[in-house]
Amino acid sequence: MTIAGFVDVAGVAVGSPGPAPSVLWYVHDVGSGHLSRARAVIPHLSCPVVVAVGPGQARQAARTLPCPVVALPSDVPDRAVATVGPWHHAPSDGAVRRRASALARAVEDFGCTTAVVDVSAEVVVLARLLGLRVVAVRQSGQRDDPTHRLAHATAERVWVPQHRALERHVDDADDRWCFTGAFSRFDAYPPPRRRPASAHRHLVVAVGAGGTDFDDRAWRTASLPPGWAATIAGSSARWTRSSGSTVASVGVVDDFGALLASADAVLTSAGWGTVADVAWARVPLVVVPEARPFDEQQVRARALEAAGLAVVLPRWPAPDELGPVLDAAVVLDVSRWDEVRDGAGAQRAAALIDGVHRA
Repeated sequence: MTIAGFVDVAGVAVGSPGPAPSVLWYVHDVGSGHLSRARAVIPHLSCPVVVAVGPGQARQAARTLPCPVVALPSDVPDRAVATVGPWHHAPSDGAVRRRASALARAVEDFGCTTAVVDVSAEVVVLARLLGLRVVAVRQSGQRDDPTHRLAHATAERVWVPQHRALERHVDDADDRWCFTGAFSRFDAYPPPRRRPASAHRHLVVAVGAGGTDFDDRAWRTASLPPGWAATIAGSSARWTRSSGSTVASVGVVDDFGALLASADAVLTSAGWGTVADVAWARVPLVVVPEARPFDEQQVRARALEAAGLAVVLPRWPAPDELGPVLDAAVVLDVSRWDEVRDGAGAQRAAALIDGVHRA
C-alpha cells in the first residue's frame, strides 16, 4: 500500500547456491530506539542477519532477536582521549581498536556482504572499507555536519525511519534516500479503540532509556487535575497510588502497549521509539524534548508540533502545572497520526535492505 509521502522499495528475490551471505546489523547501544528498530524490521527480512551490539544492549538483544547476536566490547576509552580528524568518535585508543576488530571478525565469521548501520558515521566508513554494501540510518536532527555528510555519501542507501513530512528540514536528500515512515513494535496488532471521554482520565508518563531530566520526586505524593490519574513507566522507582496521590509508578514494563491502550494522553520525551508507539495507539501526545546530540529531539518535537500532532513543553512539568497542558492535548486530532503512519514502515525498511543485499 502506498500513501502520500511514503516511498515503496521493491526487493527482487534472487536464488544463490550454497550458504547465503549475511547482513551485519550494527546497533548503537545508547537508548532503546536502535534495538527497537532492529526488532521490528528483522522478522520481515528474507536474508540472514547477524546483529552486532555493544554491552549496553547486548543482553536485551540476545533475549529478543531471532538471529545471532555478537556482543561487541565497549568503544569508550577509560580516560579522555581527543578525536582527531573529521569524526564524531574515533580516539586513538585500544577500546576503539577492539571494537573495530570485533566488527571485522563478525564480517568474516558470518560471511557478511551488507551492513545496516544504526547508527555511527565511523562504522559506515569502516563497513565500506571492509568491502560491504551499506545502508546507513539517518536519524532526526541537524545532521548536515561534514562527518554525517561523509557517511551518507558513503552508503548505497540512506534510510530515514520517518515520514518525509516530519523531516522537512532535510535539504540534502537525493535518490539514494528512503523515507520509510516510522513504525512501532506494536504494528502487528490493531490499534486500541479510543475510549469515550469520561470524567476519569488516565495520563501515561513514559520515561525514555536514553537519559532524562525527569524527576519523579514531585510526583510521589502529587494529585493531578480533577478527573485525572497518572501512571509513570520507565522510571527506576516504583510505588502505588495512595490516599493522598493519584500517581503510580510501575518501573520498566514489558507490556507497554497495554498501558498505552489505557491512556487518554501521553507525556514523554521526543524519542523516536516512544513517539512511534504513541502514533500506533493514536493517543494525544505531550512531548518534552531532551538534550541529545545534533538536537535530535528538539527537531522532532518541532516537526510534531507543526504537524498538529503534539503539545511541546520546554521542560518536564510539575504535576500542578498539568491542567492547561492536558486541556490542550485532549483536543488534538489524533486521526492525523494516519497521515504520517500507515503501519507498513518496517516492511518498507526490510524491502530496502533486501534490495541492497541482493544487488
